[in-house]
Order: sequence, then structure tokens, then C-alpha cells
Amino acid sequence: MGSLEDPSNIGFIGLGAMGLGMAPDLQRRPQYTVTGFDIWQSSLDRFVAQGGRAGKSPSDVAKSSHILICMAATAQQLDSILFDCSAIDALPRDATVVLCSTVPPTYYDSLPSRIASIGRPDVAVVDAPVSGGTLRAANGTLSIFAAGLSDALARAASLLNDMSGRLYINSGGLGAASKIKMVNQLLVGTHIAAASEAIAFATRAGLDTREVFDIIQHT
Repeated sequence: MGSLEDPSNIGFIGLGAMGLGMAPDLQRRPQYTVTGFDIWQSSLDRFVAQGGRAGKSPSDVAKSSHILICMAATAQQLDSILFDCSAIDALPRDATVVLCSTVPPTYYDSLPSRIASIGRPDVAVVDAPVSGGTLRAANGTLSIFAAGLSDALARAASLLNDMSGRLYINSGGLGAASKIKMVNQLLVGTHIAAASEAIAFATRAGLDTREVFDIIQHT
């Protein structure tokens, strides 16, 4: 377990398409020092080239992080980061973990007890999936859905506001934000499917689909 020397120290694990926008955006802000890690060295190198610091492992990043942000692709990857790679155990006392990954809401059912079982009940968790794509990730204007205990949300409030254009605090505790993200993704998928059908219909009708797209986009 590390010591919480500087509350501006942020850890960021997962420098994929979204993370490689979010982490450098935070690093550019004078109030934060961001240390990142990714299993792909090329992603880590790109982060360092933008001013970030490179950690050697998840636990190395965690040991000095007031807030640890995880942007992994799956719940299994989160488990690997938090438990198999000992990130939770390495965190300073009273640190906060902000999980921006899109994972099943049920992932949060046992997470607090699992964290407590390894002797870290002091670690707060925020369920904070994001929406908005890579461009908005890079300029700090994501939509973020956030849920958790009030103390955890208070600890992460400034950071969440800095990463977002729209921050939605959801009632219902851990997992509630991930449920909202599921609803959002259902609508996204529905709209994509409907748009595909509409363009196919335009094609069958003999219309110029580029013209149709431009009209729909600006109507």
C-alpha cells in the first residue's frame, strides 16, 4: 500500500482508442500529473509523447494514484488489473477507483466485498461509463454516467467534471450508471439499424444516397 502524498496524482490504465484521448487531455491540465499504463508498448509510447508518465505495471501506476481510472475493454480485463495485477492492493489509503469501462452492471454486485476481502475497505469505487467517441474523449467533453456511494462521488467529482461535457449522477448505487449506459447503447444500436434500413430504402427508390444522407443529417 502506498501513501497518498499528492491528490493531483492520477493513474490511468487502458490507453486504447478512448483512453489515449482521455489521459492526455487530463495531463494537459495543470492541476493533474497523469501516470499511464497499457499492455501495448506503442500505446504507452504515444501517451508519453504527449507529456504523460509511463508506469511499469498496473500496481506501479496505482501506488501513487489519488484516483485510478480504468478504461479496460471487458470485466475480465478489469479483474486482471484490479486483482491479478494487484492494483487495488497497491493504492494509497483512501484512494478512489473510477471505472470508465462498459461492463455488465452485475460486475458491481460483489466488487465492494471483493475489495474489502483483500483488506482495502478504504478504497472507494465509482461506476462511470462514458459516451461520446474519441474526439470528445480528447477534448474533455464526454458524456459520463456516474454512480456509487456519495463519498466516492464526492472524491471523484472534480475529475469527472474535468473529463466531461455532461456529467450525469445516477441514483441507485454502483451499477446504476452501467445500466444507464446499457439503455443508451440500446438506443444507439436501434438508431444505427434504422439508419441502415432507411439508406437501403433510399437505394431501392433510386435516390442518390449521399444526397439523402446530407439532407437527413441537416434536417
